[in-house]
Amino acid sequence: MREANLRCALQVAAVVLAAFPHTAYSTSAQTPSILTQPQEDFRDVSSSAVAKDLQERGIDPFTDTRAGLRTGFISYDMVVSQSHNLNSDQKGVTDAAHALNAGLAYAQLTSMVEVRTSKPGARIRYKLVGGGFPTEAMARLTNASDDSLPIGIYEFWSERAGVETSAHLSLRIIKPKVTVDLEERDNQ
Repeated sequence: MREANLRCALQVAAVVLAAFPHTAYSTSAQTPSILTQPQEDFRDVSSSAVAKDLQERGIDPFTDTRAGLRTGFISYDMVVSQSHNLNSDQKGVTDAAHALNAGLAYAQLTSMVEVRTSKPGARIRYKLVGGGFPTEAMARLTNASDDSLPIGIYEFWSERAGVETSAHLSLRIIKPKVTVDLEERDNQ
């Protein structure tokens, strides 16, 4: 009986590892990185992911009566449901992202955001997606950088000595605690 239980446990572990090879373990010869740990994917900035996170925090974006929140969400939903890219320069996309982020400000909720890189010491920059929002920097360098940010759809990237070292990632920052892993380019 004990051998059958062990065999079953090994089969389950093999299925999990096969299903999530990029998050469950590292196959490289390098030292495993913090970037290989499984996490929720906050890169999903779809309106359904935003709505789900908001509902978990007690806000129904379809019925909320706060000025701007409901209309901002509906505008955003209409644009992203048509598969528009948030990094697009199209005015409608920029306006919808701006409307959502401006509306989310009325919720007056924050998220504790921790940003990590495989090598400590990077400066983390971020801004709300949509026109007119300023670029800001986290107070501390990685891997000790965490800040309380107003909820919204953000763009994050890393820099070293004033040079960008990672791609810009659009992420939904709505849950109470969010961990962001930025992959820096190797030549840095």
